[in-house]
Amino acid sequence: MRRHGRLVAGSVAAVGVLALFCLYMHHQYVSAIERSRRDLQGLAYALSEHLEDLVKAVDFSLTRLVERSVHCQPIGIMARPDALPEAQRILRGVQSISVLNQSGEVIQSTWRAALGMDRSNSTVFKTLQSSGTNAMVLDSPFQSVLTGKVLIPMGRRLSSGSDFCGAVVALIEPERLSPIYLSLDAGTSRTVWLLRGEKIVARFGGLDNSSPTLPGQGLSGTGFKIITDPSGAGDLLVAHDAVGETPLTIATAVTLADVLADWRRDLYFGLFSFTCVGLLAFLAIRIQHREQSKAALRDAELKRQSEARRILFETSLDIILVLSEDRRVLQVSPSIESRLGIAPSSMIGQPFSEALGLGHVRDIEAGLDRARDSNAMHDLETCLAIEDCGKVWLSWSIVWSESVRNYFLIGHDRTDVKAREEQLVTQNHRLDAALENMSQALAMFDKDGRLLVANDKFATSYGQRPDEVKPGMLFTDIVARRIELGLYKGDTVEKLQAHMHQIIARQTETSFLRKLGDGRTMAISIQPQPDGGWVATHLDVTDKEVLREHLDTALNNMAQGLAMFDKDQRLVLSNEKFASMYGQSPNDVKPGMHLGELIAHRIANGTYVGTTVEEVLEKMRERVSRQKVSYITGKMGDGRTIAVAIQPKPDGGWVSTHLDITERESLNDRLDAAINNMAQGLVMFDANQRLVLCNTRYLELYELPKEMVQPGIHVLDILRHCTNGGVYAGRDADQMYEATRQQVSASRTGYYETRLSDGRIYGVSVRPMGEGGLVATHEDITERRRIEAKIAHLAHHDALTDLPNRALLRKHLEASCASRSPLGVLYLDLDRFKPVNDTLGHAVGDKLLRAVAERLKSCLRDGDLVARLGGDEFAVLVYGTELHVAATAISRRIITALNTPFDIDGHVLSIGTSIGIAIAPNDGEDADQVLKNADLALYAAKTEHRGTFSFFEKSMNERLMASQILELELRNALVNKEFFIEYQPIYDLATGEISACEALLRWKHPRKGRVPPIDFIPHAEQTGLIVEIGAWVLHEACAEAATWPSHVKLAVNLSPVQARAPGIVNVVKQALDASWLPPERLELEITETTLLGNNEQTLRALSEIYALGAHIALDDFGTGYSSLSYLQIFPFHKIKVDRSFISAVQEGNPVSHALLRTIAFLGTALGMVTTVEGVETEEQLAYLRQEKFDQGQGYYFSRPLAPEALPWHANKDGRIDLNAAAIAETKDVA
Repeated sequence: MRRHGRLVAGSVAAVGVLALFCLYMHHQYVSAIERSRRDLQGLAYALSEHLEDLVKAVDFSLTRLVERSVHCQPIGIMARPDALPEAQRILRGVQSISVLNQSGEVIQSTWRAALGMDRSNSTVFKTLQSSGTNAMVLDSPFQSVLTGKVLIPMGRRLSSGSDFCGAVVALIEPERLSPIYLSLDAGTSRTVWLLRGEKIVARFGGLDNSSPTLPGQGLSGTGFKIITDPSGAGDLLVAHDAVGETPLTIATAVTLADVLADWRRDLYFGLFSFTCVGLLAFLAIRIQHREQSKAALRDAELKRQSEARRILFETSLDIILVLSEDRRVLQVSPSIESRLGIAPSSMIGQPFSEALGLGHVRDIEAGLDRARDSNAMHDLETCLAIEDCGKVWLSWSIVWSESVRNYFLIGHDRTDVKAREEQLVTQNHRLDAALENMSQALAMFDKDGRLLVANDKFATSYGQRPDEVKPGMLFTDIVARRIELGLYKGDTVEKLQAHMHQIIARQTETSFLRKLGDGRTMAISIQPQPDGGWVATHLDVTDKEVLREHLDTALNNMAQGLAMFDKDQRLVLSNEKFASMYGQSPNDVKPGMHLGELIAHRIANGTYVGTTVEEVLEKMRERVSRQKVSYITGKMGDGRTIAVAIQPKPDGGWVSTHLDITERESLNDRLDAAINNMAQGLVMFDANQRLVLCNTRYLELYELPKEMVQPGIHVLDILRHCTNGGVYAGRDADQMYEATRQQVSASRTGYYETRLSDGRIYGVSVRPMGEGGLVATHEDITERRRIEAKIAHLAHHDALTDLPNRALLRKHLEASCASRSPLGVLYLDLDRFKPVNDTLGHAVGDKLLRAVAERLKSCLRDGDLVARLGGDEFAVLVYGTELHVAATAISRRIITALNTPFDIDGHVLSIGTSIGIAIAPNDGEDADQVLKNADLALYAAKTEHRGTFSFFEKSMNERLMASQILELELRNALVNKEFFIEYQPIYDLATGEISACEALLRWKHPRKGRVPPIDFIPHAEQTGLIVEIGAWVLHEACAEAATWPSHVKLAVNLSPVQARAPGIVNVVKQALDASWLPPERLELEITETTLLGNNEQTLRALSEIYALGAHIALDDFGTGYSSLSYLQIFPFHKIKVDRSFISAVQEGNPVSHALLRTIAFLGTALGMVTTVEGVETEEQLAYLRQEKFDQGQGYYFSRPLAPEALPWHANKDGRIDLNAAAIAETKDVA
């Protein structure tokens, strides 16, 4: 009752605490929702205010752009060039600002990619076009196709009076609006939406809402709601605020799950704490109750155990004795009387040895001692001889109890067990004898695969001793040993174990044959046991299996079908031929099948026609009953003829043989037709080399008369006729016979070839016959050998020039390298071959290559080899000694030969060649290395001077490596923006003003610092990188020049490689369009090398650039061979005189003085501006002004300057006073 009261009080207290906890958690829930509402509304308000301010700022900027726009014919209204970039720099969050003309074309934009685009279909343009006012238009946001970002278009109308002239449009990029967006943790659910009505036009933050709209939520104006997320994110807390007067709304949202995350944690912690306290209280009450219950149970258990011991003592069949410390009997169970014939009462108080009164007491006494000494149970077994009972076997368990100081003895009668054990031993001996005398090997395994029992034959059958295979061994260990012995070839332990598991799983007896590695065959039978084990028998059936295989082989290789039937007309055995010859498969003909079934199947498949099953069975009974051999010949449904022989057996069965004799009937006719229609000649000789038969083709091949070649003629007579008739003219028949006989015997395949007097080749295949003769086929293979030879030649020769090709060259080269024989390799290509191909066509080019091949062959010695590698590349292999001398002489002959003009189809063609030479093995130990080094030497020869030769040097590899590193660094420099441009002013010698600036490329290497142009520009031209670098220079320089005063021009050097590159005109146009630089302010300086060869493509490109309005200047004038001739080719705007002339004048060179005066006069006469480079002294300046040169450039005026150091960037006009003092002052400032 008291315990029940405590339980009620505890329950009431727990309910009270739980109620208080629930009230507290409800308050926390409401507080969490309220805090989130305030945060979201504050964020929505801040963002909407920020976006509203941006819209107003953009509108203000657009209004200023409209006010500052000017009308420009024929384009339309345009903003000042610097107004758009200035507006975009001021406005943070604007992706681009564009000016559209009245037809919707983008004519100005801060985003260059937008120039020229048609925006006439955009909503903002259409709205502004149709509007009669200048009000600002804010269009629906959209996602950019190029960047994938959301953009909001805003625009204002451009008008002249009431006429619509275009529009100014700004694209606001919401992602740039505020750092508040970027501060949103993408890993949380807090999200900001930019809405137009119900449509989501932009989202920021971590909530992945794939829905494009929020239908039916009413998120307009200012407010706060709890809504359900359309994409399945659960309930959302949403605060929204309108963006000023625009149709946009900013909404901030967070999932209810995130808001209540801390609240849930506190809830779960409180519930967990409450539960833990309740459980502790419950456990305390429970433990107290349990201890009280245990005490009551212990008392009851003691009583029960005492009663159980008494009952056990009195009813036990075992003998139980309790002895005192001095070994007197204190208690004894009644069972001792029935077991040993001793009354229990007579033993009480007596010494144990006297009370028992039996033999072997000493063994028990010793057991008592050992039990007391070890303080543990001791077991022993005794055999007592009892009158009237015989031998009694007792198993004693003896225990000494230290607590009560007594001995306890329990004697178990094992007499019956001993008798059964003796009987089992006898049976085991009999079983062992039976197992060892079995003809089969036997083994039994348990479910774990352990051997339980096996006879000796289980070991000896597999070449093992009996003591090697013992009970307890694992099946896997046994088969592993047999795999080691080579008996289970091709098998693994895992494979054999898996096979055994499959057999056991089927729970049916399985028999199979296993071929051992020593050639024997074992018949194995596995009988699974219900407990998962198995019994296996192994029998050596090698002799029986060999006999059966021989029998099967003999039967299945018979030409006849064979079948045996018993007296009941059932099939006993048959071979495969018996089934196949009647259109039946082996599955259709099986032992045990009735003859009637076989006949019915043959009738059904159309083999037997015009008969019935009963007719055939009746005739068979009649023939067997005669007990004589009978023969039947029958026509099958498919036209075949089958001969059947029937041999009756005494027991009523029979054996029949079946032979298809269809072919035999028409064999001779068909054989003749086949032989005489063969494409090959066929001949057969007997063992005495006399003709048996031959076909018509054989007679035709050797032009033999039919009447002469008759069976029985000797082969020598046929050979004599062939030699006398001219087939083998001039050859001896006897020698041919002996040579042919030896050739046939020496050939493994019996094949040889013979060549006739007229050049034809016959292939002869000879096969011996069983009786000593032979059969041979003769085939005309002349055409085949001709084609094979042609294919072999084409595989190693160039189809155009018939010179050896790369494959044959490599074969010779590899052979020489393998033997380390000295060898010279000349690697050459043709100079000026490509223009021939391009201008005169490939037909002329091919003829030129064939002519080159002939001249190359004429330059070689006997034994040397020339090959065409492809295109205009050739290689020569020079053999012998003194290879340097030989290679030099051959190279000079080749250069001289190829420098001589060629006359091809009326065209006089001048080409040339350069040669690289490598000597093996000094310059390479394998073919690849030698060819590579020869190619390097060719590159060096072409670099030094075309039309010469060069030997390979080890330093060439280093130069190649340095060249490759420089090329890689140049590519990286372009990507990493390591290039920069400096500008050197060019002064007007009449006014002292800067008339132009030359753009000069510079490179600041990250490790080497500033790299001189002479160290990298030539390499850029060789590799073609100058095209990409030059395009970058042109774009950068034009963009910079657009910021200069309008009278200052930009001079840019155009490399010859650039000028010849496809697309140079587009590069110039793009640079001008992107920079808005007027074309007339761009001067492109080219050198005489650019015009070398009067290249039509280059002239056409320069003419197109000239047509754009750009000026072309001839740089380094006077340093080439035909400078004056170039002035007739192209209308140059300017001539730039090389610095070497002004230096020579100062040194007093009268020739240079005369040339400079001539150039100045020439420039004036042709109306070209003359500019002199390299002005470094006051005297040089005075001289140029005296000779009436127009412009000067050099360190005397100014060094190359960074863009920001140019005078106008420092609010100076750059004008200089041409007197010496003023110039010096200006120079010091620069």
